[in-house]
Amino acid sequence: MDRNEGKVFINKKDVLILKEYSDFLFTIINYRWTQMLEGFNYSPRISRKVRAIDENNIKRTSLKKFHKHFDLMFEDGKRKCFYCGENIAENELSVDHVIPWSYMFSDDLWNLVYCHKGENSEKSNRLPTEEDIARLEERNKQLLDRMPNNTKDYDQLHIAVEKDYVKKFWISFKG
Repeated sequence: MDRNEGKVFINKKDVLILKEYSDFLFTIINYRWTQMLEGFNYSPRISRKVRAIDENNIKRTSLKKFHKHFDLMFEDGKRKCFYCGENIAENELSVDHVIPWSYMFSDDLWNLVYCHKGENSEKSNRLPTEEDIARLEERNKQLLDRMPNNTKDYDQLHIAVEKDYVKKFWISFKG
């Protein structure tokens, strides 16, 4: 590259080098761009989302591993729907991301609840209500009190409650 009076000239050799390393350069530029966005935008995990989209690597995992924690909330063994409060039959049981998965791209205990399969489908990717957010915050505090405090899940839930993740991510989701 040559500089002349504030102008930049790229010679043929430079173009070939840029072309050869274009995939690498594109990745670096995207990563730096997402870092800058995260500095002034409260949307969670922007760089992770961009990286996953670039790699076509967005996968959902089973949420059954969270049942043991949710079941701590129901001493009588009857699972209740977070949204309607009714008991849920085993064949109607679903786990929902209160703040939609399509926004978070993450399965975090603090954002997951039991609900009826039909309600989960009906809710789809809609924004939760302020009442739902307040109930989720309260549920997380109660769940934290009931969980054994020597687990990774406990530590993550504790941080989420302490740092008010539910409210912060919901506000950023609202825009």
